[in-house]
Amino acid sequence: MNKIAEIMIGTIRAQVCGSEYKIDKDITQEELKQLYILSKSQDMAHIVGAELEKQGILKSGDEVSEKFRKQQMIAIFRYERINYELEEICRVLEEAQIPHMPLKGSVIRKYYPEPWMRTSADIDLLVQPERLEDAKAVISSELKYECGEKHEHDVSMFSESGVHLELHFSTVEEYCAVNAIDIMQNIWDYAFVRNGSKYCYDIAGELFYFYHVAHMSKHFEYGGCGLRFFLDMWLLRRYSSFDEEKADELLKKGGLKVFADACAHLCEVWFGEAEHSEQTKEIEQYVLDNGIYGSKENNVAWQQITKGGKNKYALRLIFLSYENMLQKYPSLERHKWLFPFYQIRRWGSVIRNGRTKKSIGMLKQNSDVAQSRRGEVEKLLRGLALIK
Repeated sequence: MNKIAEIMIGTIRAQVCGSEYKIDKDITQEELKQLYILSKSQDMAHIVGAELEKQGILKSGDEVSEKFRKQQMIAIFRYERINYELEEICRVLEEAQIPHMPLKGSVIRKYYPEPWMRTSADIDLLVQPERLEDAKAVISSELKYECGEKHEHDVSMFSESGVHLELHFSTVEEYCAVNAIDIMQNIWDYAFVRNGSKYCYDIAGELFYFYHVAHMSKHFEYGGCGLRFFLDMWLLRRYSSFDEEKADELLKKGGLKVFADACAHLCEVWFGEAEHSEQTKEIEQYVLDNGIYGSKENNVAWQQITKGGKNKYALRLIFLSYENMLQKYPSLERHKWLFPFYQIRRWGSVIRNGRTKKSIGMLKQNSDVAQSRRGEVEKLLRGLALIK
């Protein structure tokens, strides 16, 4: 880890984890600039900036200092806006007697010293599949949300102020460990009503931890996941009340125990007192080099690994699978013989909607990824048991 990354980790550890960390008063302007770029790529500039401010490093009128301060203000604004919308959504669902369950950041946020420190790009909320249309109707009519695209496990909705709600009707995603699907599809069996509510639910701590690891693994294999996922994990392990043995049983059953243990080890390296292993050094580089949601290069490398190489992945980009086509054209389920015609229809749609350049860019990215890079990604993912 280089000096800039060390400062970023140290300031986060001081702000969130309560550890002692002293920043060198002689830190240069160029180093501050690099620190801002790195921490912003991880969506951590607001936390790093708060510690820099506390230690008197930020200066009045200085460009980089003002950028750090701006990230703090943005984080606070994002939290206030999202939290207000979440409370309103839960209120109208409660009044409509629709069971609902907050997910991800809205739950983890309470473990941070200040809730604004845990940023979120959107609101994640789960409803039962049979109540999805009721929930959409209530949120649209009462709060004026507009419906967007429907995906395989959620529907996008947008408030008048621009807040994005991912209204989930399933927590089953295309996880790398297919056994995770068997666990996540029964999530309501682990649910209990939140105190002070009749229709707002939480899930048992063991399953919430499993869900976090599973979601983390999906990002990790699709291109990488940022430092925030690891900070969330450390806070869950430290402050969330769950039975670790039961959580381990779920992780073993879901095929995620190796991955979870390696990530937990890195959490303790960064935010505790553990020493690095060769594996945690590799994970560290993978995380710090690729931003909060990973890189396109890593994603393409993973696609090539799992799809059988460059040529086969290129064919998958040109000719979508039946399952993917079914998401775009539901009528295929009744008329499978239309599959080749819908392929042509999709190509026409790509051209008409101006997505030709993007599609060509994806094919170019596939061509540009070096075999050596694919080998590095494959070695790491196999070592974490994310691919067989």
